[in-house]
Amino acid sequence: MDAQIAPLYEMKSFPPVDAVDAAWRQVSDLLLQRFPALSAAELGEESTQEFPVEDRTVMGGIAFLLLHESFHIGQLAYLRRCVGLAPMSYT
Repeated sequence: MDAQIAPLYEMKSFPPVDAVDAAWRQVSDLLLQRFPALSAAELGEESTQEFPVEDRTVMGGIAFLLLHESFHIGQLAYLRRCVGLAPMSYT
């Protein structure tokens, strides 16, 4: 098992929502700057990263990552409820 991955029952603490929110906003700001600058040609190029999808273009990789992240957001919300923490909120 990856050293950075642990089952829920081994988790001793969770990052505060504010820390997760700050990291999310930092990454989001970078993506909001970069996405509009991508050309159709760049999006159609073959991705240098491999993702488990048939579409091997940069656009295919972005689509996979967006879907993958939405899955993790749902997991975070579920895990917070499981341990009695307040739900995540959008402000």
